[in-house]
Amino acid sequence: MRPTMIRSTASALIFLGVPGCGQPFWNPPPAPPPEVTPAPESAEAITSIYLTRTACLGTCPHYHLLFKADGTAYYVGVTNAPRAGTYVSSLSPVVFQALAQALVRNGFFSHATDLPSALDAPATIVRVNVADPQARAKTVGGFFPDYHYLWPLARSLDSLADGLPWRLVTPDTVPPPDYLGAG
Repeated sequence: MRPTMIRSTASALIFLGVPGCGQPFWNPPPAPPPEVTPAPESAEAITSIYLTRTACLGTCPHYHLLFKADGTAYYVGVTNAPRAGTYVSSLSPVVFQALAQALVRNGFFSHATDLPSALDAPATIVRVNVADPQARAKTVGGFFPDYHYLWPLARSLDSLADGLPWRLVTPDTVPPPDYLGAG
């Protein structure tokens, strides 16, 4: 390395380091407070419950589940899932209402929305759509060890799906465009 280049680099480092006097060179802005979604007036306002488990760099199952208040259920298995393709089934509206009541009772709408994830860690995302004009859809997702409250909910939805008689609609593994917004 040339002496001029070393002096220039040293001067730049001193110039950047001295004004800070031991303080960080840059302070990121503070994180915004977690967004709180108002809970619907009642569990009857919940129109659909959506669960997805994302892929990882290994063999993690990647699939989507959608339960609707009208009693229809959809499953899309993408990769390493128990079943591949798009399936449909029916669900008792009483069972759906029990799920909706549990979501409201257990404070689903009060949890933070932006949850961390990791590159090679599968995330679980739960979205609840509501018809109540004062409330709105609530999406919570992330890496389970940090957000233990999602674990029982996701396990309940998976158990419910395991017990349904699924009928293959198409071998296509891409959810329909309105899948997330389905009310």
